Amino acid sequence: MRGFVNPRKSAAHKLACSALYRSLLRQSIRFADETTSTALVNLIRHRFHYDQSINSPTVICDTLKKGRQARTVIQAAADGSPTALAQLTSTLDQVAKHSSELADLRTHQNSLRSPTSPGKLSKIAHVQDLRSKQWAEKIPNPIPVLDRPVPQEQLPNPEKPRRVPILASSQGIPFLRYKAGAQSPKLSRILRDIYARDFKRWEAIIRLQDEIEHARLEDDWDKILCAQSGYQDTPDTLNEYERGTTKSWTEDTKVALKEMQQKHKESASRKTEMTFRMWDIVQREKELATREKAERRAKRIAEREREQTAE
Repeated sequence: MRGFVNPRKSAAHKLACSALYRSLLRQSIRFADETTSTALVNLIRHRFHYDQSINSPTVICDTLKKGRQARTVIQAAADGSPTALAQLTSTLDQVAKHSSELADLRTHQNSLRSPTSPGKLSKIAHVQDLRSKQWAEKIPNPIPVLDRPVPQEQLPNPEKPRRVPILASSQGIPFLRYKAGAQSPKLSRILRDIYARDFKRWEAIIRLQDEIEHARLEDDWDKILCAQSGYQDTPDTLNEYERGTTKSWTEDTKVALKEMQQKHKESASRKTEMTFRMWDIVQREKELATREKAERRAKRIAEREREQTAE
């Protein structure tokens, strides 16, 4: 059965496309009219960028054929052929007209849209902030989560009331949210890394479970070959890198599956332990916040009494 070949990874395809692209650009800059030359260069770059995701061999062959025909017309127009120049001018006018109509249509569609909601505007601003370095440097010396709670003097804003965190979970990953709104890029990056690691581990477990049956078939096939050839592997025939390993495909697969399941179980246990530690942090933060609130209230009452006594 013929295998699938990705044209974008084919050396012949890349060579043909790059040669046609350079040839078209080389012919486009030959025009004396700078407007025509610029329009052709922009159109060629746009079409190659737009068509770079095509994977169908039939469509690719048809597109390359049309590109070579266009190169012939551009070359003839650059050489001074009236027919080719008229055809090229007509094509550029049609492209300009289509672009103008498309721009008017998009402008009309945008005018019909309802205004963007404030919640969506905040999300857009958050995404734009994530691209700036200043966002990642908002907190120069952050306090590690597991080192909390800390005394009020060590908080970023000691003059303000202590923030009590909320224990949140994202796909089973616990974390503490100290304030509402957009989360920090560092936390997002950590969560993405944990997602990717857990997903790869789970995929490996599923793959090894499916491969146990294939390993059993491999063992049966080895037994058939050994029975027919009379050759039996012995530990003396193994090299130093293979000594101590099993000679059963099924056993090796089961050992690998058990190790991967053990890692997955240990990861779940760590998440559970982290959840309890974070919950303990939340409780201690609540106690400190309540105590500090009572101290501020007592301080205000004492100041008010001193002011009344002074009067």
